[in-house]
Amino acid sequence: MSDVDRSKEDALWRAIVENYGERADLDDATTDRAADRHTGDGASVGSTETASEAAEASSEDQASAAGTAEPVDGADHQAARDAEAARREREFEAQHEVPERFVPPEPPPLPYVPPSRLLAWCLMVGGPLLLLLSLVLDFWLPGIIQLLAVAGFVGGFVYLVVRMPRDPRDPWDDGARV
Repeated sequence: MSDVDRSKEDALWRAIVENYGERADLDDATTDRAADRHTGDGASVGSTETASEAAEASSEDQASAAGTAEPVDGADHQAARDAEAARREREFEAQHEVPERFVPPEPPPLPYVPPSRLLAWCLMVGGPLLLLLSLVLDFWLPGIIQLLAVAGFVGGFVYLVVRMPRDPRDPWDDGARV
């Protein structure tokens, strides 16, 4: 390459990079030039040769020197890569079979709460909440409302404790669920 000046060498490399992965269109004139180049006849390879034709000729020279005489087709390589990727994906899916996603059953409806129990819960939570809000927001509650809030809390708590079941649902149940 010492006889080729630097600008032609840069043009050749630029042409190789631009045509990378694409199939080169070979016409009879190009193959004749490449054949003349191999035989040493420099009459057909002249200064009118374009950079892409020179790149094709040099790539053919490199391919023949490497032992591969047929041109490389970029579309065939892409199709082969796509087919190989699809085959690997099928193998992966076969080896790592993804189970169907778990869909939980519909939850049962909420249990019926008797109105007396609901009132007890509201009194037990609402009484202290009312007293706490009056303290935080700094407003004065009359003494009777404060007494009713405390009585509601105590009454709701006592009612819920009295209505609590005495014996366990299942004597052999330790609370573990599967």
